[in-house]
Order: sequence, then structure tokens, then C-alpha cells
Amino acid sequence: MKIRAIIIDCTDHYAQCRWWESVLDDYADAPDDPNYPDDETMTLVGPEAQPWLCFQRVEDSKRTKNRLHFDLHPLGRTRVEEVERLLGLGATVVGARTAPAG
Repeated sequence: MKIRAIIIDCTDHYAQCRWWESVLDDYADAPDDPNYPDDETMTLVGPEAQPWLCFQRVEDSKRTKNRLHFDLHPLGRTRVEEVERLLGLGATVVGARTAPAG
């Protein structure tokens, strides 16, 4: 058994898909299945053996708890550099959770 896809419920699935595509260096539309704003789901594919990310439109706007979250690890950048890059893409820092070693 392996995880083929991670499904993310969101009210603006197109914007979420595009934002995560700009955040994740190695995820993009499938070459034979581009994402269009009117599609019911948006899918980003990454390197082989990595799960797809599927953004699914839902009507209810649940704002008190995320339906899913990612633990991210920067590649080729420091944590500080990555936070700055993500802030530039529209992210918001909710809380800093760093280990004593940084």
C-alpha cells in the first residue's frame, strides 16, 4: 500500500492549486491533464513515488481548523530564506515552531 494522492478540500481549489504549485519546486500539472478553473478537482503531480496533490472544491468554508496541513522541509534554502519566499507568495506566519537546533 502507498499513498497515491493527498486530497485537500477548499473553497477556491484553483487558487490553492496554483499557490502550492508555486511553493513546491517539483510539482506541476500533469502534461496530459492541465488544470482549468472550471474543473471540479485540480491535480499536481510530483516526482515518481511522491503522492499527487488533489485540490477539491467544497462549498462549506470551514475556517476553524485546517482540513489538512503539510510539514515542509526546504530544499536548497535555509528555513529563513524559505519563510521569506513563502511570505512573498502570500503565506501568513501563524506561529513559529522551531526545534532548539533551529
